[in-house]
Amino acid sequence: MAVPNLNFDPETVAMMGHVCDEVWLIVQATMTCQTTAQEQALRSDLARRVMAAVVDGERDPERLLQMALDGTNVTLGSSDAPWR
Repeated sequence: MAVPNLNFDPETVAMMGHVCDEVWLIVQATMTCQTTAQEQALRSDLARRVMAAVVDGERDPERLLQMALDGTNVTLGSSDAPWR
């Protein structure tokens, strides 16, 4: 499968990094990975979800955070959102 040529402006790259960091902190606080390989796979999957949403046009950090958590056992409560 071909990888598309993706170009993001610096602000979008910074926002994606911030969202990935925040989602990982939430996941770490609520889930336990048994191995380093599982941890790396989960972290990569979360980052891919954020990037896929950004490629589709999403730019709202709260929405990106929730989209990254979709499919995990983690539920983001309204008071947990880091941008509120």
